[in-house]
Amino acid sequence: MSFRTSGTVKIVFEAVDKATRELTKLKTTIQKTAKETQILSQSFLKAVASAQKVGEITAGFRLSEGAIRKLRNEVNKFAVSVKQANSHTKAWDQTVRIFGVTLRTLKAGILSVIGGLAGFEILNRTIGFVSDSITKYAELEKQLRVLAVVSREAGQDLGQLQAQYMAAASEAADRYALSVMDTARALDSLVRAGLSSSEAVQALNSVLEIAIVEGTDASTVADVLASTLAQFGLNASEAARAADALVNAAAVGVSTMTEYANGLSYVGAVANQLGFSLEETLSALVMVDASIKDATKSGRYLQAMMSALAEKADNLGFSIYDSSGRLLSFGEIIQRLYVYLKGMATEQERNAYLFRVFGEQGARAVAAIITYLEKAERQGKSLQEAWEEMLDTIGKTGTATQAAGEALDTLAGKMALMERRLEKVGMNLGELAAIVVNTFWDLGEAMGKSRVGTEQWREAMEQARATSSGLGATVEEVNNKLAQYEMGLRTTAESVNSLTTSTETLNTSLNSQGQALENLKTKLQELSNQYSLLGGAAGLAGQFYNVTLAIAKALGQDVELTSQAKKSKERLAAVQQILNYQSQAFSLIQQAVQLRMMGANEA
Repeated sequence: MSFRTSGTVKIVFEAVDKATRELTKLKTTIQKTAKETQILSQSFLKAVASAQKVGEITAGFRLSEGAIRKLRNEVNKFAVSVKQANSHTKAWDQTVRIFGVTLRTLKAGILSVIGGLAGFEILNRTIGFVSDSITKYAELEKQLRVLAVVSREAGQDLGQLQAQYMAAASEAADRYALSVMDTARALDSLVRAGLSSSEAVQALNSVLEIAIVEGTDASTVADVLASTLAQFGLNASEAARAADALVNAAAVGVSTMTEYANGLSYVGAVANQLGFSLEETLSALVMVDASIKDATKSGRYLQAMMSALAEKADNLGFSIYDSSGRLLSFGEIIQRLYVYLKGMATEQERNAYLFRVFGEQGARAVAAIITYLEKAERQGKSLQEAWEEMLDTIGKTGTATQAAGEALDTLAGKMALMERRLEKVGMNLGELAAIVVNTFWDLGEAMGKSRVGTEQWREAMEQARATSSGLGATVEEVNNKLAQYEMGLRTTAESVNSLTTSTETLNTSLNSQGQALENLKTKLQELSNQYSLLGGAAGLAGQFYNVTLAIAKALGQDVELTSQAKKSKERLAAVQQILNYQSQAFSLIQQAVQLRMMGANEA
């Protein structure tokens, strides 16, 4: 934006210039006022001096003539001083009024400067907001368009899928007072983590609830939640269950939801393979983490413990299966393990057992769980109660939604909601700009296509003109052929007459006039050629009507021959056939004459 072209900035500059001029006037007025004040002061001093002098003169009761004369002079001087003082007082009053006007003008100028600067700042911020909003909407549209391309299933409409993503991201942003860019990134992470488009939309709310409660980036939460669902074979409809479990684990444990999700990434697949649920695994992880204080390490240790349970079930010293051969729940297994370890005589024997069966990392997980259960026992709880209490806590439903709602019902939440509403206004502006741009783009393409169509139409007209020129040439050629045809007819008539004469001569002197036969042969050849020429002219004349119809159809005109033209065409065809027949007949006669010349008397 140019400073000299901005109306607001121009107002500011004008106000500053005006204020500068008024300050100069004020300075001049103050100087003049000071001068007038000095003159007025001197005038009053003179008047006071004159009054004092009058008092001195009139101090005596008797005044001499000289004293009266002096008194008169001093009174006159006093009157003059008073008059001068009066004029200077008026000048002072005028100067004060000018000074007041100048001050008011200066105030207006200063207010104009302040208002102009404020207007400039508001305008600048508004322009920046609109520009940022359009840029943000364009970026969002591009991101969701790419996401629709990579996630589109067979037969799924690309534009419809993009609109579905846009609606889901906007709705989630409104519900949880988040930026639509954050919700779109979370949606993108869910899709790229392996969820289908519908599953990603279904799991989006759970991701955002965790992000709000955890204070973590939504795309990061999307990755860990998608990983958790995959590890335990859960579908998108159970995303809320997974979110509640993670929120509950963070509430009762010593680590965050994201950290517990990272811990699950180590143990989840093994736990699911053994048939342990998400809630059972998280309960065990929280117990281990209570001593380890590191959810990632706790996940690795718990994975080693569960793997050892499966691989060394025969060496445990107790059964982890029920009477039907089904694997016991994790709570039942750790209770049996706890009782088995308590039956050992010494700490050394117990440690040796743990390291032999579970290994170093697995032994740490077992030790941490035993420590947690011992603490519960000291609080007066049984092993079953301690485990079920943890399992019930982790399995509590609705906590993620409740926690997110409580977080939004705060000052920070309300401020975030206001920011989202402002962003939504900006997105609407961006969408409007996109509509305008797309409209002008389509208009440009339409104009481009129109230009191409116009060029094609121009080319067609050129071709039509060329065809018309060719038609004119063809008509001219037909006229020439018709003229030749007329001349040919005349020549034919003459040839027929000549042929008649020659035939009569032939009949009377066939045996004695070989030269006549040669002349007759020549005449017959000429006659045959003329008939052929006439037949060609008649055929060309007949084709004239076909050419005319073809050109009219090429120009898009629906034209038919008139009845007179059709009859003319039929007569030309008949003439052509007659002439062709005559030409063939003369050829036969020519052959007969040639045979006669070769010696055939009866030719």
